[in-house]
Amino acid sequence: MAFVFAAAGVALGQPQNDFCQDAIRVGLGQTPFDTTDAITDGPFEPTCGFCCGDEQINQDVWFEYQADEDGPLVVSLCGSSFDTKLAVYEEQCPTRPGELIACNDDFPTCEVQSQVTLDARRGTTYLIRIGGFRELQGPGTLTAAPPPQPPPHDECEDAIEVRTGETFRGTTVAATGRDVTSCTNFDELDVWHLWRANCTGIATASLCDQSDFDTSLAVFDACGGSELACDDDGCERTSRVEFSASDGIEYVLRVSGFNGLTGNYGLTVTCIGNDQGACCEPDGSCSFGGREECDNRNGEYHPGRACERIVCPPPNDDCAGAIEILDGVTDYTTLGATTDGPAHPACEFAGYNQIDFDVWYRYRATVNGEVTVSTCNAADYDTKIAVYGGTDCPASDERLIGCNDDAEGCGLTSELTFDTQCGQNYLIRVGGFRDSAGSGSITVTPVGECVACEQIKQFKVACKNGKLKAKVKSSLEEGVILTIDNNGERGFMRINNRGKGKVIFRGQSGVHTVAVVECPERTTQVDCG
Repeated sequence: MAFVFAAAGVALGQPQNDFCQDAIRVGLGQTPFDTTDAITDGPFEPTCGFCCGDEQINQDVWFEYQADEDGPLVVSLCGSSFDTKLAVYEEQCPTRPGELIACNDDFPTCEVQSQVTLDARRGTTYLIRIGGFRELQGPGTLTAAPPPQPPPHDECEDAIEVRTGETFRGTTVAATGRDVTSCTNFDELDVWHLWRANCTGIATASLCDQSDFDTSLAVFDACGGSELACDDDGCERTSRVEFSASDGIEYVLRVSGFNGLTGNYGLTVTCIGNDQGACCEPDGSCSFGGREECDNRNGEYHPGRACERIVCPPPNDDCAGAIEILDGVTDYTTLGATTDGPAHPACEFAGYNQIDFDVWYRYRATVNGEVTVSTCNAADYDTKIAVYGGTDCPASDERLIGCNDDAEGCGLTSELTFDTQCGQNYLIRVGGFRDSAGSGSITVTPVGECVACEQIKQFKVACKNGKLKAKVKSSLEEGVILTIDNNGERGFMRINNRGKGKVIFRGQSGVHTVAVVECPERTTQVDCG
């Protein structure tokens, strides 16, 4: 098989060590290299399992290293400027594929650069072949060095104690390992800690905001014992676990990285006794203290928990706790809310008729007309809205006025418009579609005017020659518009500067029921013959 792609001898612009027989001798430490314009002269290496079907180490250059002593040797291209490949041969330039003793494409902690570890023997010469993926080439750094020593707490039996409330700063770089926890993959490279509980309650072990790699964290009852808790990404790419602790008992903590990643970390363990805890106050806030104080304030007590680890329900979580909402914009949240309202057939959207994690508002209409309740493009989750007549709880199908899930032009948010009578009370229910919860703002927009019905002093209706005339005498302000319903046909009456108004319906016959829509008690009948 032919695999040398150029005649011997280095042409102008080629690297000096472009061919294996021209390998440059290196020692321990760092050596710069550049594969730009190199010619590939080494064989394909199908046994390496290189990425994407590319079995060649392309545009290769060569170095040689003679071991001064027995022991492991790390050969690394980490930090180079391009997607590298690496192979190592013993004593002689290869004459065919498969004569290598180590190879690598993408080392887990080097992204797209390469690294191998050799079991070097004193006096042996190793040929180091450096190239790129497909046509990629460029400068980089070759590092040859003994592997770093593992951290002192690399084994569980050597676990380092951490104290409650104090942050231990350490590293998993060069760690070894063999255990894999239940909550992530390929996290064998681990270090160990020991924590002695100083309370009976809920303990929290955290790497949050203190680590520079994608961590995992687990708690065991002993070395080789049972796993009590495990977390991968409890706080973005770092980890946090909570577990029940008993005063004086020792717990083993294991710090590792996802998919073989290593790095530096900070570990903090805290413990809150069962005699202390978070209290969710009736107004939705959180305080910290004892159960008795919380009960005295009608709060919801969470023993052993800190407020920052609790999401308290909003004060209007239940229908009975509905709070007043006014026209305009109101910020709200359903985070921490429960679901206490009923499902409605009229609220079925995409096969789901419940409104989950709902909060409630009381609304007193300010117009005779229409009101729009909207979360349109103003919430960070998939919302649903329902409106009921009256403010009694529980809400019911009979009192349901309307329901909306995804309004047109609003994405996954909602908007609902309904008819109102000035001074009438309504319940507004805001929640989410199928377990969705979040925060946003509600906008209540009225259209119309408010008519005080006691200001209508007289309402008269007469019909003659097919012409039905409705008249009002009032103390209403000039310009107020009243809606007159005539057997379902509607007309509009404008009040003049003397408080009077009239509207005429022509071509009428038979018995007619005529009413002021804004004031239903102002209803009468007339016979038009």
